[in-house]
Amino acid sequence: MGQERRPWLEPELVKDKFLALSATLHPDRVHTASAEERDIAQDRFATLNGAYQCLRNHKQRLEHFLLLENGSKPDLLADVPPEVTGLFTEVGQTCRRAGDWSARNAAASSPLLRVQLFESGEMCRQELLGLQKQLGEWERQLVAELRAADEAWIHETPSRGALLAQLEKLYRLFAYCGRWSQQVQDRLVRISI
Repeated sequence: MGQERRPWLEPELVKDKFLALSATLHPDRVHTASAEERDIAQDRFATLNGAYQCLRNHKQRLEHFLLLENGSKPDLLADVPPEVTGLFTEVGQTCRRAGDWSARNAAASSPLLRVQLFESGEMCRQELLGLQKQLGEWERQLVAELRAADEAWIHETPSRGALLAQLEKLYRLFAYCGRWSQQVQDRLVRISI
């Protein structure tokens, strides 16, 4: 997509570039061409879409950036950092309670029993919404750290090795944040059904 190799890219600029390229590369532009040309256009567009999806996702962009810089993918397997173990525990316990509530609610055969479960379900929902808000705030903090690391990358303030180590840590934190956010969202959907 012709973007500079950096840890941070402005989402709106990436989106604008994608939309501009989409207008010229979209397979619908060659709908009257031969099957071979349509296949080539489809492959080009799929590649463009894949690049866009990678660049717009913080974790995926960092993974790709670190692969280019280090020559290998960063290791995702690591212990949960001490600064987020409390949040890890809270997400796990809250998701477990929400799962238990969903199972009890699904097994409830009478409308009266479902009404009795409503209050505890609403409490679970409020806890999940609180966690969702907390995880959103954490992601905003991670984005701010990523932007600061990008500034350091551009101006080469710390050593590149130290900065790459910091970016690897951010990569893992984005992975945890994304995974936990998805788990919370999944439980919210199940409780709402």
